[in-house]
Amino acid sequence: MKEGTNVYLSLKDVQLLQKALDVYKHESVDEFEKSMLAYTLYDVEQTLLN
Repeated sequence: MKEGTNVYLSLKDVQLLQKALDVYKHESVDEFEKSMLAYTLYDVEQTLLN
């Protein structure tokens, strides 16, 4: 995520995205894409918590 990016997501939004990611993990999706999405969600969550 870019420095100084405004994040307009609540923790509830992040939790919904994580549920979507869990579903996504069970589909035949490229491992690199999965890891990028997981990293992005983690990054967003850390931004919200700090």
